[in-house]
Amino acid sequence: MIDKIKIVIQNVIVSEKYLGKPTVQYDITKGVVRKHKLFFTERKGKDDPFLTIVIKEEKKEVSIEGSLRKWKTSKSNAVADLTKENFDFCIKKIGLKLDIPLEYLYNGTVTQVEIGANVKMNPKYRYLLSCIDNFPKLKKETYEVDSVFKKNSKELETLYFFGTNFSLMFYNKLEEVFSPNEKSKKSLSKLSKALYVLRYEIKVKKVSGYLLKDKINTVQKIRENWNEIIDHWIERLDELTFIDNLSVENVHFKEGMNLTDLKELLIYQGINSLGWKNVRVLINDFGVPNKVSDFRKELKRIWEKNRGIEKRDYPEILKSEIMKRGEKLKVTEIS
Repeated sequence: MIDKIKIVIQNVIVSEKYLGKPTVQYDITKGVVRKHKLFFTERKGKDDPFLTIVIKEEKKEVSIEGSLRKWKTSKSNAVADLTKENFDFCIKKIGLKLDIPLEYLYNGTVTQVEIGANVKMNPKYRYLLSCIDNFPKLKKETYEVDSVFKKNSKELETLYFFGTNFSLMFYNKLEEVFSPNEKSKKSLSKLSKALYVLRYEIKVKKVSGYLLKDKINTVQKIRENWNEIIDHWIERLDELTFIDNLSVENVHFKEGMNLTDLKELLIYQGINSLGWKNVRVLINDFGVPNKVSDFRKELKRIWEKNRGIEKRDYPEILKSEIMKRGEKLKVTEIS
């Protein structure tokens, strides 16, 4: 559940026995600063995951930064999530390797954290991301890849909402796991027909400015509030707005349409012609700044009104799948 993290510990001297060769830096305000790599095992392969350890001698301060999930699992299971048990194991292992008392680590200040999990889903849900339209006050970016199902076509691989203090990301985990060569593409294509793995994560860049700060600003608080953090991860989905562009379309033309009906039908056809991605760009670039949200809602209303479709509750489908994964990562007893 907890992936990338940055922990800062004050008034501590660490052992450098298990640390890689340091990069020594000198700063007139910070004094001597040394940056090390800390590996999970003694094996230091070229691509082995590591944590970055920064030691500030004069301040007696150490920061620990990196992905605990990758540090623990390495390449053995790329779609595994970090459980509460493994989170505790990692913290204890860091303490042993750096010779830091566990009490100091538990009280360490968490300044950045990533909350996320891999959700295994039926392949038919792989297009759900295209229905996610907006998250309040965050900017949106998308990334497409060649479809493994349809030749000469693209599909949405990554959906990213980003702001100053935090961001949300959704992406196809299998696309990340397989390297871009022909052999991997064949493996990806075969596996994708049987499984879709959605990665959903909240990246908190500045814990002190995030609404969950009192639950995640120390290692101990993360341990104590593990289940509440998972609930928060699920509840943020309620803030997303969706557009149903997957249901089978059957447009109904009516006799005796008035001028408003005709205008809305033409708007609907224009949206279909341009595509929602280009419509969103037009609204953001040329719409009245304080009316962008209103424009988006009104166009969505017109678009949905003019479609003769059997609606499916895509927000609930997505939340249900993510909730099932979250429940499995919860713990029955907080220690």
